[in-house]
Amino acid sequence: MSDPQQVATVDFVDIDSGSDAFVAIRASSDVVVLSISIRVDGDLLVAMNYSDFERLLEALHLAATIAEPTESSSTSVHDS
Repeated sequence: MSDPQQVATVDFVDIDSGSDAFVAIRASSDVVVLSISIRVDGDLLVAMNYSDFERLLEALHLAATIAEPTESSSTSVHDS
């Protein structure tokens, strides 16, 4: 896997714990890397091939259609 480039970081507050959290997204040819972190409790890093990422993306799109989006000052996206 070549060095993935930073795509974005999404900051949010974890609903279950109330803790600050973020998802960092990196990508390179045919690979997407997600780092999911609750700032006070550690990270989960996953790297997946493009076809698995497409399945994840489809599931996230489905979840987005189920969950009604709301304006929240605690959620922001920072493009890198």
